[in-house]
Amino acid sequence: MRIRTFLALAALTYPMLSSAATFPIEAKTGDGKTVMLYEDGTWRPKTLQLDHSVIRKGQFATKKVASRFGFYEFWYDPNAWVPGPADGAFERLFTHKDEEAWCGIIPERIGMTKEALGNAVLSNLKSTDPEGALVQRSKAFVNGLGGEVLELKATVDGYFVSYYSFIWTGARGTVQVTCWTGQGLMDEYRDAFHDFYGGFVLVD
Repeated sequence: MRIRTFLALAALTYPMLSSAATFPIEAKTGDGKTVMLYEDGTWRPKTLQLDHSVIRKGQFATKKVASRFGFYEFWYDPNAWVPGPADGAFERLFTHKDEEAWCGIIPERIGMTKEALGNAVLSNLKSTDPEGALVQRSKAFVNGLGGEVLELKATVDGYFVSYYSFIWTGARGTVQVTCWTGQGLMDEYRDAFHDFYGGFVLVD
């Protein structure tokens, strides 16, 4: 599909860059409630932030693909996701059965700090769309591996896109699992993306 091609080309791959991330900002309202302020000027009650701190391989993730780098494998639900071949920076690209959402896996064998990796993704967002915004950044553990979840939004070739990425880095390299859909569909696919991350497993 045309939208998949455009969005895959603009996916938030990580050049070795760094930039300070200042959003979202936690703040208190006049009546004492805690809210999160976002770069685009919007805000959200902190209580509505989803908890992505623990993610595990799901029972329906029964098929797997191996990495050519050998240090990880990825399990997926064949009834929800259709695997495809390598596509640009993606070692694997998956299409949701509804054909309105996609996920790609970008590995590298060079490790870096978690902070630098996350900031590189944010920097690349700004190079894709200067008005792009970080919606949420939080720590997460996928099958016991510590990383970060980044939710971002941008306009790509006229499309309003939401990105949802799990990023992991260690001595063996880095892995970015990036999912995306239209901004108006993000609430519908967020749980599916969350489940998809659970397929990431390191190989001894």
